[in-house]
Amino acid sequence: MRAVTGTTIDDTHEAKEERVIEVRIGIIESPKELILELEEESKELIEKVNTALEEGSGLVWLTDSKGKQIAVSANRIAYLEIEPERSRTVGFGG
Repeated sequence: MRAVTGTTIDDTHEAKEERVIEVRIGIIESPKELILELEEESKELIEKVNTALEEGSGLVWLTDSKGKQIAVSANRIAYLEIEPERSRTVGFGG
């Protein structure tokens, strides 16, 4: 450790590990799919979509791993493809 103008800087830039899932969302009548990296569990995502469809609320709100919020019209979802949960390293590893 070294001190710089009263602030302590850690010389060992440690990597932080996050758990994420990659999700592909197919949209009806659209040739493209949404590909998102989410920090929530796949069960939570499935429950959100099912609840929105049952309640007719219209939108499913998702927050990606960078904090961006995305709204998807629940009745326009053609399919969800959910990859298994994996680790994602953030920062400097070493």
